[in-house]
Amino acid sequence: MEDKNLRNALQANFLRAHALGKYRAEISHYIKGYDSLKIQIKAYDMWEYAIAKKYGIKEYSCHFERGLIAGIIESYLGKRIKIKEERCIATGDSYCLLVTSIFFNR
Repeated sequence: MEDKNLRNALQANFLRAHALGKYRAEISHYIKGYDSLKIQIKAYDMWEYAIAKKYGIKEYSCHFERGLIAGIIESYLGKRIKIKEERCIATGDSYCLLVTSIFFNR
């Protein structure tokens, strides 16, 4: 798997989401080590946050998009991963931060 292909797939998904009015996102960190990969994604105007706010939910809420992004990464790596939401607009942060750390030899 080439890093460029995974990056392009993620960026294409972010363009799709933005075109559909769902959210804006960017890869804020993409660090590839010898046997690891860390990706951080900043997302703004997340549609799931808007629903959470409407119903007074003040907790991490970007579950659907987090799963969709995980699926893209998994399809390129051929490995199950988890993405953690470390910041969320619904909890008062200025953006949502989605983070995954992948270790290849574990």
